Parts: sequence; C-alpha cells; structure tokens
Amino acid sequence: PASITVDQLNSDSNNKMVQSIPSSHSLTNKERMNIIKHVKKQGGVLVVSYEGLRIDKVLLRSNYWHYCILDEAQKIKNHKSLAYEAAI
Repeated sequence: PASITVDQLNSDSNNKMVQSIPSSHSLTNKERMNIIKHVKKQGGVLVVSYEGLRIDKVLLRSNYWHYCILDEAQKIKNHKSLAYEAAI
C-alpha cells in the first residue's frame, strides 16, 4: 500500500519529502488540492494509487510533473480502462 511506502521513504530519509493522497474518499477536493500544491511548492514525491489517479485526474493534470512512475503496469494494459485514461 502507498502508506507503507510513504512511511518507509520518510523514515529512511529523515525528512518529509514524500506525500500521499489517501485512496479513500475521506478527503475533500480542497484537502487533496492542498496536498498537491504543497508537493509542487516544496518539491518531493507524490504517491497516488490508481484509484486516486482516476479520482484526482483533473487536479493532477492541472500541474506539470517532471516524472510519472507507474507501478503494476497490468492495471493500465487495457487502453479502454479508466485507469489507463487517467494515467495517459
């Protein structure tokens, strides 16, 4: 899960350069946008699940990202899937 990765990366580097948007619907649109703005302003890494990518695709696309690393490529194999559409 993304939370384990974020915790591990932050504890190993002794800084908080890794942020995560929870894949649950517990955050408001404004809260998720604040996380994205924080990462863009402060620098670092944003970890998002495929579900989060699909939910926040408009918020994420409104920013320029230097890199996008997609893990578990089988989730975007189907070019008709929502995950593929969000990732591309």
